[in-house]
Amino acid sequence: MHRDTREILRQTSTVGAVGLEMGLAVAIGMGLGYLIGQALGSATTGLIVGLFFGLGAAAKAVQRVYKDTMADFDRADFNKADTPGSDSDDTEETLAKKLR
Repeated sequence: MHRDTREILRQTSTVGAVGLEMGLAVAIGMGLGYLIGQALGSATTGLIVGLFFGLGAAAKAVQRVYKDTMADFDRADFNKADTPGSDSDDTEETLAKKLR
């Protein structure tokens, strides 16, 4: 399999996994909130509180994936700049030539 194809499949699986994680976080949060609310006498309030906890967990998952993705992009840019003969515009020599 070509290297670019593997990278695309890896990124796609990451996005799919975070989508599943978000859905489960909200569902579990709502379910637990409902059960706790029912035990305390107000299932609706527990459901809403659980929803917010689930949404918080989902936002945390998105933040984690965003952070990992940005680190991958930074690593890819760094590796591209270190490759001999690369046409990267962010090398020191290229920047010095532009300033002259």
